[in-house]
Amino acid sequence: MDVTNRSPADGAMPDIEQLKVFIEVVQCGSLAAAARRLGLSASAVTRTITSLERLLGARLLLRTTRSTRLTDIGEQFLADARDIMEALTQAQARVHRQREEPQGVLTVTAPVILGRLHVAPLLAEYLQRHKPVSARLILADKVLNLVDESFDVAVRVGTLPDSSLTAVGVGSVRIVTVASPDYIARHGAPRTPADLADHLLVGFEDMALGPLHWQFPSAPELRLRARFLSNSGDAAINVALAGRGVARPLSYQVQEHLDAGRLVRLLQPYEPPPWPVQLVYPGGRAASAKVRSFIALAQERLSRHPSFQQAP
Repeated sequence: MDVTNRSPADGAMPDIEQLKVFIEVVQCGSLAAAARRLGLSASAVTRTITSLERLLGARLLLRTTRSTRLTDIGEQFLADARDIMEALTQAQARVHRQREEPQGVLTVTAPVILGRLHVAPLLAEYLQRHKPVSARLILADKVLNLVDESFDVAVRVGTLPDSSLTAVGVGSVRIVTVASPDYIARHGAPRTPADLADHLLVGFEDMALGPLHWQFPSAPELRLRARFLSNSGDAAINVALAGRGVARPLSYQVQEHLDAGRLVRLLQPYEPPPWPVQLVYPGGRAASAKVRSFIALAQERLSRHPSFQQAP
């Protein structure tokens, strides 16, 4: 076959199997010996070398009935082929290490207060356990796209839309109505949602969705609007702690204040059903070791925390 005047096929490249066969032929010194080593027929090895030379548009081997030797072009291609195979071997080893040993940067996103109270301490514990890993925590009270924005894990509250992401439940939270003991002493405690019309209501304003109205499932015709709005959940809670109004945060956001008696839970019979809290990540079983190990720790810690154990 004359390949000296042929041009390489447009866009076509040798595949890994062709490179393996070529390297083995050179190492063994003949096509027949390479065929025995590879467990192939001699004709299959010959076709592979012929196909490779045709693809490259150059002769790589000079073959006689007794020997096989490299051409000058073949000598250079052999060096390049070995470099490619070594790079592939190293790449496979790196993938294996990342699958088996936590390493690299773990990027996590969570709602602001949940992240401050629970995820940041959890990441600190995780990093202490896994020295090769560093972490990046992005707190935002909006849903960020994990794939497009390169997040490894998200902690999310609420029902998730159908997607290809894997979700692991860690518990649930509720929307609760709270006020300080001082506020209740001065203004009284509302007994029904309708009583809130006579109170100063403190709300959280989602900058993406706009101001939210207070609604109660048991009183769907009642629509209350907060008079004091902030885009910071912490700010809204602090106003309630200062005795300046009634707030309606998620239970995990004020659990410590409820436990300490700084806030009082109101209108419990009118609370809506709990919302699930989930760890969400792409990749499923193919996720890296850093993701799998963080998910395991987060599920263990968060599922035991009282803030996420809201009974139905």
